[in-house]
Amino acid sequence: HDVTADNTLNFTELSAAKQVITGNVRGEDAKAGDPVLVEINGYQYHGQVIDTGKNTLGYRIEVDSAAFSDNVGHVLKEATVHVSITSHDAAGNLAIATSSHDVHIDNFAENTVHIDTVAGDDLINIKEFSANGGFTQIAGTVTGVDAKMGDAVTLALKGGEVIHSVVIALAGGGLGYSIPVNSHKLVTHPEFTVSVTSTDPAGNSVTHSETKTISADLYTQSYITIDDVTADNFINIKESTDNHGKTTISGTVSGDAKEHDTVQLVINGQHYSGEVEKLANGNLVYHIPVDTQNLVNNPVIHASIHTTDEHGNEMTAVTKHHVGLDLDASASIGIDTVASDDIISKAESNLHKTIITGPVGGDAQKDDVVTLTFNGKTYSGKVFELPDHSLGYSIEVSTDNLKDGS
Repeated sequence: HDVTADNTLNFTELSAAKQVITGNVRGEDAKAGDPVLVEINGYQYHGQVIDTGKNTLGYRIEVDSAAFSDNVGHVLKEATVHVSITSHDAAGNLAIATSSHDVHIDNFAENTVHIDTVAGDDLINIKEFSANGGFTQIAGTVTGVDAKMGDAVTLALKGGEVIHSVVIALAGGGLGYSIPVNSHKLVTHPEFTVSVTSTDPAGNSVTHSETKTISADLYTQSYITIDDVTADNFINIKESTDNHGKTTISGTVSGDAKEHDTVQLVINGQHYSGEVEKLANGNLVYHIPVDTQNLVNNPVIHASIHTTDEHGNEMTAVTKHHVGLDLDASASIGIDTVASDDIISKAESNLHKTIITGPVGGDAQKDDVVTLTFNGKTYSGKVFELPDHSLGYSIEVSTDNLKDGS
């Protein structure tokens, strides 16, 4: 008889210590108690004919499973069972009957699972993190002669949950799987294992697994600055008309900003743009000429740069800068009373020198030049700071050049 229902011994059955060989015995000289010999791959087992009931004879002999195969490694072969029965008739004649039966040995099943690249590059950026309702699709293929639709698939996040699915038919042909995983959990547990379990016709079960670790970049950083527009960050009347009415706005960018990124400026409602340049020292800068009159009309600069990092994350950095305006200069100067009473006495004239002093104000500054002119002569001196922190001047002149009047 067949050793098993399908006449195949699988891994589990071969792992059992014993198998039972059974069969029928016929012939008018056969009788219960006749010796039966079972031989498998050189192993011999002895038994005898038994009465199986209903006037039939047979045998039932236990053999070692190891006689069929040691069950080590992948075994796929046929094993032949040889059975012989020795009988004697009433006259003492010897009769030997033999029979052979092949048993199929199959102790392994085969399948293979593969995990496709996740999110195109095995890295999840902020857009991908938020897409599809916050789920990332983990997909792949399943191959192997014993893989089939409906086989069990599990996705286990390391230190996280286990998600169950099944093998499906792929649109392009073949078998595979597709499992939505919560993106937050996937980023929190970036190492995961996908396993597929298949069972072959012989009843052997196999589970193949593949592990993948993904990474995430959910942030990008960019910075932009605006330099002082002039040496003192003020536009004066001369600067307002220099360079054919143009002023160059410059600054730096950093972070994930890169060469050729676009910098946008908005001044008084007008938009200007320019490219980021890379200096020899690696610094990133921009220089954008703008209409000076726009600065004069509204001296506030708004600058922005939109950057995309190497992983596809986007960010816009913004800043603003106020520019001072001073399109008019004012100054004041006074002359103190000369010689304490505006009268040069004889004694004072004999000194030949008279000190002229006075205050200065407005936009006058220390070391500005003060010029005195009278009676065809010119004298000059510099503004200095007085003890009370006000500004003034003191210039020595020739008394001989002074005359009545102012």
